[in-house]
Amino acid sequence: QKQNQKLERQSSISRISVGGQFSSQLQKLRGRIDETHPHYVRCLKPNDQLQPSRFDPNIVVDQLRCGGILEAIRVSRAGF
Repeated sequence: QKQNQKLERQSSISRISVGGQFSSQLQKLRGRIDETHPHYVRCLKPNDQLQPSRFDPNIVVDQLRCGGILEAIRVSRAGF
């Protein structure tokens, strides 16, 4: 029984807090991201009629904004 109590005390002391787990996981994720060089292909509709040679800039900008692309560019330019 003494051994069980000793193990219980050790396990409660050696537990990592939720904040510690989050920090550790975040560091691992940043390390993995920093090791990679991802490239993305994003398809955009040039117009609602899907007709060739027609480009509606308002529709394209709206797709970029809704897809988070413009915000990602801003963050990237800010150096993050």
